[in-house]
Order: sequence, then C-alpha cells, then structure tokens
Amino acid sequence: MNVQDILQEMQKRTTPISAAETRKILDGIRAEAETQFNAVLVGVLMHHKAQTMAKELEVTIADAEATAQTMNKRFSKLQQQVDDADFAVRKAKADKIMLPSNASQPDHAQADRAIHDAERALQTAKSNLQTARTVAEQRQRELDDLKAVHRALVGVGLPDVTTIRVLLDAAK
Repeated sequence: MNVQDILQEMQKRTTPISAAETRKILDGIRAEAETQFNAVLVGVLMHHKAQTMAKELEVTIADAEATAQTMNKRFSKLQQQVDDADFAVRKAKADKIMLPSNASQPDHAQADRAIHDAERALQTAKSNLQTARTVAEQRQRELDDLKAVHRALVGVGLPDVTTIRVLLDAAK
C-alpha cells in the first residue's frame, strides 16, 4: 500500500474514515514492513552463513585437489605397471616360441608357467588400474560438485539493506 492507494480510496468514499479502517491501513504498513525487514535480515544472515561455508569449503577443495593430483600420479604409475606387465607377457610368449624344437617337456612347462604368471600379473595390473580409474573419476566428480557448491555459496550476495539503514537512521 502506498500514499496513492490511500488517496484513491479516500476519493471514492462518501463517509469519513473510521478508526478501524485507519488501523487496517497501519496493519498493512506494519505487515509490509515486517516482510521487508525479515527478508533483509534473512538475506544478511544467509550471506554471512554462505560466505563462512565457502571459506570452509575452500580448505576441503584444496585437499580434494591435492588428492586428485596424487590419484593422477598413482594412475600413471599403474598405467606403467600395465605396460610393463603387457611387455612381460609378450616376452614370455616370445621366449616360449624361441625354445628349440628339441626342448624338454619341463622347459615347455616352465615357459607356460612364465606366460601364465605374466598374464595373471597383467590382469592384476589392469584390475588395479580400473579400480584407480573408477576412484579417480568419483573423486573428480566430488571435486566438481564441491566447486559448484562453492560457486553458489560465493554467489550469495547481500540484500538491499535500505530497510535496516532507515531503521538505524530513525534510531539515531
């Protein structure tokens, strides 16, 4: 409600305004003032809380980024292990192929065992690599989510505090 609304109401009337109608106008002003005041207070408190949480998240994000770097190094190391294990399988198979045609049965069995062991090591390395990849992807998603929440928290601005300024000016 504003002054223009009150003027229009008075112009329509043919009888004097009653005390109850005046109270109704004052109650409307009060309700509007309370709504504005509460909105400003909630906005200021929300801004403060969001900024505090954003600062706390920054530490967590820094830790998560360090963990992601460690995961990347581990992933690279595991990838090298897969490459090495793959090379070992190829070498073991080549060694068996290179056995002389008159090689003994124990030599063939030993070559087969070496191939089997190398293939098992390759499977283990691949499994470790896949597990590391899955964990790294999960941590990266978590980091991205933390950053998104951080951006949202940092984006919470202060509301228009004119209502509070009017209150402080009136109190002076």
